[in-house]
Amino acid sequence: MIYIDRNVEIGKTIIISNLFKAYVNEKLSYSQFIQILTTLDGLNPKAYEGFLDLERFGHEITSNNHTSCGPRNFEYETLIISGGFATEPGDWFSGFKLTDDGEKLYKYGIKPIKKDI
Repeated sequence: MIYIDRNVEIGKTIIISNLFKAYVNEKLSYSQFIQILTTLDGLNPKAYEGFLDLERFGHEITSNNHTSCGPRNFEYETLIISGGFATEPGDWFSGFKLTDDGEKLYKYGIKPIKKDI
């Protein structure tokens, strides 16, 4: 509850409450819940829109699908990667893939409120 009380940005408070609901409903373990909250604490709120934007290709860009993804928003990708919720896999190609925590944050925290973001 301390996480909710100290937030200035209402979107983050709603996301945390959604994650708490997922924890209560046993969709997240306590350790997963705490890990996601700890990482979420440093995520720029602008990244929430990035999660929604990147949904159009399943939150993963590879050397195989990058041409069909259309124009990329590198600002969104950078915010999510630097926030700790994605990686840049690949040897030569600048790819994008959500981490396990990133997928859970999107599924349980951000996606339920996508109409409000």
